[in-house]
Amino acid sequence: MIRTALWRHTRQTSISFSSSVLSLSFGLLAMNAPAFAGGGDCNGNGIPDGSEFQALLSESFESGLPADWSADGLWHVTSSCAPPSTCDGTSHAYFGIDVSCNFETGATTAGTLTAPSVTIPASATSAQLVYCSTYDGEGGAHDRAVVLVNGTAVDTPSDDGIQLDWETRVVNLSAYIGQTVTLEFDFDSIDFLFNFNRGWQVDRIQVEVAGVDCNSNGTVDLCDVFTGTSFDCNSNGTPDECEADCNSNGIPDECDITNLTSTDCDANGVPDECDTDCNSNGIPDSCDLATVTSLDCNLNGVPDECDTALGTSADCNFNSIPDECEVAGTLLDESFESGLPPNWFASGLWHVTNQCPRPSVCNGTSHAYFGVDGNCTFDTGSAESGVLVAPTIALQPSLLTARLEFCSAHQGESYLDVFDLCIVTVNGTPVDIVSDDPANLDWEVRIVDLSSYIGQTVTIQFEFDSRDQFENAFLGWQVDSVRVVATSAIDCNDNDVTDECDISSGTSQDCNSNGLPDDCELSGNDCDSNGIPDECDPDCNSNGTPDACETITDCNSNSVPDECELAGNDCNINSIPDDCETDCNSNGTPDDCEVITDCNSNSVPDECELAGNDCNINGIPDDCETDCNSNGTPDDCEVITDCNSNSVPDECELGGNDCNINGIPDDCDTDCNSNGTPDDCETIADCNSNSVPDECELSGNDCNVNGIPDECDPDCDATGLPDECELFSDCNSNQIPDECDISQGTSQDLDGNGQPDECQLAVPFCYGDGTGAQCPCNNNGSSGKGCANSAGAGAELFVNGSNSVFDNNLNFAASGLIPGQSAMLFYGNAWVNGGLGVPLGDGLRCVGGQIQRLDVVVPGGAGNAGWPSGYIAQEGWQPGETNYFQVWFRDTAGGPCLSGFNLSSGQIITFTP
Repeated sequence: MIRTALWRHTRQTSISFSSSVLSLSFGLLAMNAPAFAGGGDCNGNGIPDGSEFQALLSESFESGLPADWSADGLWHVTSSCAPPSTCDGTSHAYFGIDVSCNFETGATTAGTLTAPSVTIPASATSAQLVYCSTYDGEGGAHDRAVVLVNGTAVDTPSDDGIQLDWETRVVNLSAYIGQTVTLEFDFDSIDFLFNFNRGWQVDRIQVEVAGVDCNSNGTVDLCDVFTGTSFDCNSNGTPDECEADCNSNGIPDECDITNLTSTDCDANGVPDECDTDCNSNGIPDSCDLATVTSLDCNLNGVPDECDTALGTSADCNFNSIPDECEVAGTLLDESFESGLPPNWFASGLWHVTNQCPRPSVCNGTSHAYFGVDGNCTFDTGSAESGVLVAPTIALQPSLLTARLEFCSAHQGESYLDVFDLCIVTVNGTPVDIVSDDPANLDWEVRIVDLSSYIGQTVTIQFEFDSRDQFENAFLGWQVDSVRVVATSAIDCNDNDVTDECDISSGTSQDCNSNGLPDDCELSGNDCDSNGIPDECDPDCNSNGTPDACETITDCNSNSVPDECELAGNDCNINSIPDDCETDCNSNGTPDDCEVITDCNSNSVPDECELAGNDCNINGIPDDCETDCNSNGTPDDCEVITDCNSNSVPDECELGGNDCNINGIPDDCDTDCNSNGTPDDCETIADCNSNSVPDECELSGNDCNVNGIPDECDPDCDATGLPDECELFSDCNSNQIPDECDISQGTSQDLDGNGQPDECQLAVPFCYGDGTGAQCPCNNNGSSGKGCANSAGAGAELFVNGSNSVFDNNLNFAASGLIPGQSAMLFYGNAWVNGGLGVPLGDGLRCVGGQIQRLDVVVPGGAGNAGWPSGYIAQEGWQPGETNYFQVWFRDTAGGPCLSGFNLSSGQIITFTP
């Protein structure tokens, strides 16, 4: 009966028609419906049973946004900005701002209202979406309002024009029968211009089906229920036998819970007796954890006692605490790269996004944000507050220290503790008042000591509260990389295994049986870095210092002091073991213990020094042979450098014959002018300081034949060619290259385009100073500028760079604009009113013909703006083409004529090759 009343109301409401919106035709539905038992109209309401619709989903937002719905961007539930008539109650879902009843945020804005998923029964014969809608936007390619089903557009209200009062729209969903569907109401302004319209409002959203026969008894469900053939304990139109009944007691789970036949402690819609209860205490695990009846120290959703009992977690010391919770490490680590985790909670404006990024990077691209993505502030026209809650963490008594680390960026009304509060709390107690510090628009890492909470179960919350609706056009609060890190008293080596288990399992050794793993006792107690405490290392002389660590003589590097190896092993009684003595012929006897031939008296037998040391193969070491130049090579064995081919090594001829002391006889050095003196030994003209006389470098290097190498002549443009020898650009015909005019200050180049300003070509036109058309409200500007605006005597457009198509370096600048308000450069192929312009807004429109937008910029505090080069290639302008340029800009701060916008003076440019 409830559904019948609702359907009659729908039939009495006006219906909009479009390509995606269907009119209602009961006759057509009846023809397509099967012949069900029961006379065709079981409830006598005049609608054939197979054509009567039942609601699978019905929402009118009278209690706010339901928990199973989601909304982002400007979507919210409100009773503000109401249309003239009423759809259903006083509240509705709205994409817009309550205070201004529009979606003007100063930026492109978008958002989605998402309904919970519903499954359309396979037995349904038809399905439809019915909802109330108002739309006020530009339409077409801008301000698009679209309904999506599983990502596919099924209805586009923005294509049907502005609708300022409620209309009921009906969309056929029969194509989705048998599927699970998700509805999305998606709004996108596309750009930031002309967003002063109301936006989109929706209400009484219903997904309806007809002809459903869930129990396949040949009678539609609504007749089963109406006639009493089936019970419907929750009055949802579905026979009880078709509903979930996890405990098989013949009562739908929902009714078990509603009638208190079963409890549902975690409010998950499942009777407690059907939920997981790993410890068999009669309480679902989720409730054990929620009430802290059980702990979940590793945050895996399983009570600790079940982790250890079932072997999910190791418990080497059998204390019912998972080993991973008793040791140091990271207890919580979240960077929000996969959205908001299911064990976190967010309210208010808190959400996960990659919008409004900071200059640097904390961790990945996503972060948690209290604010609105569209305008990167928390200014919604209302006071705003919310919390971001991390999952509960158990800080075990075995921990030594614990700390919270997180990245933070914040900006609010002030850093006083009155408005726009940013506070981190632990178990409800503030531990870090971020808003007490000055605003920080880039990531900072904040660290909070949690050691005082060791032995407790803690819940960490990030709380934001604007306190009022004023001065909220600030960033808000962004949080990323939230980590809780602890150190442990019972895991000295940080290997995630308790010390006692390390030793008992053999993972670590305990050579001195003192209960500490050896690798924890090495600091200052492992002199040889072998991973064994010193007291466990060999100490053959029992002096308290391991043999490998004391200052010893150990000639054979066997870690045994030589003093311990002398018995029967020191033939020459020099306290050195024989196997460490020199034995060049490897006969087992140290060299100084046998009779040898030793020509160089180095105690090494000559026979042992011949390898690679007897160049003339005469059985005598080379160092015992004649070596007149004392270079270590016998005279008759060396290959000499003999630059003058006189058979005397050059090095022997250097006395009085090496003026530059370079190890080469003078008569072999370079003497380019053949005067008998090496070039680098005489006084020469050497303008480039390369040690070569200038007179020797003129061939092919003296373009002006002035006896000076080219690289030493004036070259103001640093091309490598003297100025007087090259062709250069000289637009002002002053015999100075243009680039040198600029670099030397002979000419100015204020626009930085590489051409002297006196050579630049552009024709300004269409002034608002009285020389053109009269400004709209007699708001004439200064000479050469546009009409006066709220910032001063008018805006002026400048042209910089070159009008050469080949150069493609043409750029624009404007002054006299409104600081912080959008300015758009545009052009056309004709002028208006003979170049005098016609009134438009607070200014004169000078440009006509085929008008094209270029880019929109926001002027700085002085009201100046610039548009970079590259437009010639971008727009495809050709040599000989003439275009007319002007700037349109917002002036919403009280312009002379109050139209909200104005225009600059213009420029005419004819392009050259």
